[in-house]
Amino acid sequence: MIDDGDARTRRLRRLMADDVSLERAWHELNSAAQAGRAAAATLEALTHSLREGGTKALKEPQTRRRLGELSEQQLYEVIARLIKLRPQYPAISDELLRHLEDKLP
Repeated sequence: MIDDGDARTRRLRRLMADDVSLERAWHELNSAAQAGRAAAATLEALTHSLREGGTKALKEPQTRRRLGELSEQQLYEVIARLIKLRPQYPAISDELLRHLEDKLP
């Protein structure tokens, strides 16, 4: 008897069927992977704007939009990245980090 494995494996096998187009599989995989999470490019752009602009960047509509798209886990990731980058970027202040931490639940 063949073990179908977990739900993820069954789903991937279904997407590999001959009647599933590459576009459909790509869309389904990416939209499911991103459910509740911002795109990686959004995360990178947000980190860049915050490290360069600091608290001033928080007033920019693009920065506010990007912050609003993040999942809780992604916000933790941004904070961790900024803390790591802090020695290289003077704009990463205590005030900026406190503001981001205030957004956490």
